[in-house]
Amino acid sequence: MRTLALASAVVILLVLPAAAEEGGTILRPEDLELVPMEHTSFGLLRFEHRRLVHTLEHRHDVLREFDGERDEAGGKPGAWRQAEREVAAKALAEASRKLEAVLRARGIDDRTLIDIATFPDGPMRVERYAFAAVRTLPMGEQEGPLVREVAAATLGALLALDVRIRALDEAEEAHEEDEERPEAAPDEAANPEAEARARQRDALEEQGERIRRRFWQMLDYVLDDGRKRNLVNQLPHPLRETEDVFDHAMHLPALKIGQMARIRALEAELYSEAGPDHALAERLERKVHDPALTDEQREALWMELDTTWNRVVEREHATKQRLLRVLTDAQRQFLAAIPPRVSVDQRLAEPEVVLAGVALTPAQTAKLVPLAKDLLALREQLDTQMEALRTEMADMGPDSPQMAGMEMREASVAGSLIRKTHDAMRTIFVDVMRPDQVIQWVITRPAGDD
Repeated sequence: MRTLALASAVVILLVLPAAAEEGGTILRPEDLELVPMEHTSFGLLRFEHRRLVHTLEHRHDVLREFDGERDEAGGKPGAWRQAEREVAAKALAEASRKLEAVLRARGIDDRTLIDIATFPDGPMRVERYAFAAVRTLPMGEQEGPLVREVAAATLGALLALDVRIRALDEAEEAHEEDEERPEAAPDEAANPEAEARARQRDALEEQGERIRRRFWQMLDYVLDDGRKRNLVNQLPHPLRETEDVFDHAMHLPALKIGQMARIRALEAELYSEAGPDHALAERLERKVHDPALTDEQREALWMELDTTWNRVVEREHATKQRLLRVLTDAQRQFLAAIPPRVSVDQRLAEPEVVLAGVALTPAQTAKLVPLAKDLLALREQLDTQMEALRTEMADMGPDSPQMAGMEMREASVAGSLIRKTHDAMRTIFVDVMRPDQVIQWVITRPAGDD
């Protein structure tokens, strides 16, 4: 989905009141990626303030141009340039303060804005900000040291992968530049080196995604719901999306038949209404890169694509708000505590599957025996209930009026299993495994074990 890329690429600047000099501290366009706001809300904010964004982008370019001319001259700019720069700076400050007020109205406090403004530059900045939020999260004496050690190791592994990915990208760019040279001979055959780089890059990207998923899965096991909600509320908007929110909603505790039916209806409605816009966006994304287009035609297509994704974002946002109104307060709190990149399948995974490949000591295995017995007894009990439900459902047929009640009971059983499995996995990760084993599980576990 291109919504994230569009929202992340927006050029918005704002001014912090805590700055000493007039005009304040300016947050750059890339800084806004760190704002801890729901992604859909961020997308709506972007479209609401398009004109302001364009004004800020223009003023930022003006300031950058004046600074560049001053640097090239080796001294201060002339009087007329200084005057123009002051006019641009004042306009920028005025527009920025308006946007700052909008962000504050959406719950972004001064301390957060200052943290964002001063966060160090560098690769993977959004994820580094998220990992910083993890490491500074108030935690208990048991899980705190574990989480901080695993977070540091995980971020180091991801940064190492990023270095390798960027090296491959640079090699590919250099190759493309060589091909564009007039003296370069055309190569009709496939380039084996480029294909090898593409395969290697894909493998590194997949490895990084597996590490990210397991890291957030580990946090889902180790942290309690209150701490997870606190953490999720601090995450930057690209990491705020719950994986398959409808599937998670169907496994919430104490879900009633009417709620389940409404959740399924909202999901079907969203996919039905958003389908045409998704198809249109895919066509526009292919068309906008046509080299035969003029600049005016391409700009018109970008605007149409922008507007199309705007409709998708608004529809997703509105549907999620309607979904939340279907739930009870306790269910909403439960849903808000689910970390990013965590799926229902991960939460339902059996401990023996999750721990596959981890070399446990005899002492650790002995600690797992009573836990495994309790969980096995519960699973057998729930499996018996599930089998009975499936038998009843098969006898009823898909159009039976009792089918909704059977599906609700099935989801309730799965929800109970999620909670019990979560409690067991927390004990295993915090009380049984050593930090180095958890790090190994997150970073080096083979892909086939997921």
